[in-house]
Amino acid sequence: MAESLNDKATVIGVSGRGLWLRRLTTVVVGIVLAVFYSALWPRIADAYFWSKSPAIRDVVEHVMDRNGIAGSVVAIGYEGESPQVSAFGLTTDGREMPPNESFSLASLSKPITAAAVMRLIDEGTFSLDDRLVDLVPIARTARDQRYADITVRHLLQHSGGWTRPANFGLTGDDCSPVAREEMSYSLGFAPGEHYVYSNIGYCWLELIISTRSGSDYETYVRKVVLDPAGAELKLENRLIGGFGGWAGTAADCFRFFSRPPMTAQVASRALLEDPAVYYGLGVAIVDEATGHWGSFLGAKRVFTLALRAPSGATVVALFNDYPRDARATAAKALMAFRRDLARRPGTPPP
Repeated sequence: MAESLNDKATVIGVSGRGLWLRRLTTVVVGIVLAVFYSALWPRIADAYFWSKSPAIRDVVEHVMDRNGIAGSVVAIGYEGESPQVSAFGLTTDGREMPPNESFSLASLSKPITAAAVMRLIDEGTFSLDDRLVDLVPIARTARDQRYADITVRHLLQHSGGWTRPANFGLTGDDCSPVAREEMSYSLGFAPGEHYVYSNIGYCWLELIISTRSGSDYETYVRKVVLDPAGAELKLENRLIGGFGGWAGTAADCFRFFSRPPMTAQVASRALLEDPAVYYGLGVAIVDEATGHWGSFLGAKRVFTLALRAPSGATVVALFNDYPRDARATAAKALMAFRRDLARRPGTPPP
């Protein structure tokens, strides 16, 4: 009888341990699934989305949803025509997003500066291979003697040698305080050695325009770049003007980006991290389409995209917040824009 009770106790003990192990296994599997769902599944879903060659509208909504971005405005059309403008979501203060909302353009300012520089080159004021120190004499006082090797081409193509981020905490009526501070540091590599995206080079391009055009940067850019395009943009931040200071609506930004860049701007190319994306002279090149992207992370967060297809079809998308991994998101979005624009008809007859 005692042996029988002992046997029953052993069976109950084993059964209890088995139940406990099953429950523990269930909890562990649940935790693993929760981690998978929260960490890995969104990445899988994101990769699947981009693999489908999504339409522009779908890209905009995906970027907003995945990154918690409140709103955006998109302009699509052809050069010389009024674009179709669509507003999505809300403004940063909770209003329904209006189609004429003004955004900081961030680095979409760079192609604007580049267009003004190319105009001066076309007029014979200087050449792509002229040296920075010969065009803006203050550059001769830089700590690093390699400043003497920096050319206009290097500035346009982000190969001037700068690796440090620009200091946005300064004050001034133009970007010269940013350039002066940077001159106290050494370059990160020899000019022309390779591509490293930098705001400093476009600050120097702004100063070249001011020094060599016969007028200040803003006046010259309006006269030869923006007014002919009918783009009513505003120089919102003068300290970062040449590389990030312009602001405006998606429609006005469209009027600039729908005009083709000069041939020389796409003839010279630097390969970027993505094998399908190159950088010309002030423009990104995505499968022969031209454009740019930009972002601000700080008090005024924005994410900005623009692309013009060889057919003349153009899209500008302005977001009022900054996505996670903005560089990768920009590359994927621009490629998706390129494929969607390729599905559209060519430039309509006048």
